[in-house]
Amino acid sequence: MKSMFLSRWTYLQIIILILLGILPFLSETFNQGISVPIGGSPVATLGPMFMTILFLVLVLGGFNLFLFLQLRKSTTFLSHPAWDKMHILLIFIMVISLVVFISAFFMTPLSELLQNVRWGIYLILYYFLFLFNLIVLSLIHRVKKKQYY
Repeated sequence: MKSMFLSRWTYLQIIILILLGILPFLSETFNQGISVPIGGSPVATLGPMFMTILFLVLVLGGFNLFLFLQLRKSTTFLSHPAWDKMHILLIFIMVISLVVFISAFFMTPLSELLQNVRWGIYLILYYFLFLFNLIVLSLIHRVKKKQYY
């Protein structure tokens, strides 16, 4: 049955966004297992390091699946001429974002705010991971396009 408004790819993207929204709540529930103690023995840090890597793999996998579904939904997703220069633009945005984040962290009470509002950490982490993921995608797109011409 065909939907009147949204394609099946859009529904799958919505499900992925919901799962990416649920993931921080799950990680907060098990935060004892995710936070890696500093100076702990290698055996004691193995479990938390595994949980942290699993969290990052799930987030990056969700972002990649979201972008893949966007590519399936729209045939013009990576064909815009702006994608030829996107790697430069995204690196510039990443540098500016890092400078703003670091300066906000040291000049404002951002560290205290992030301790009180834990979901802010996940928003910042998601933002930087998604931006890094787009940089990698734009670099791969640029290299693949050069190979064909």
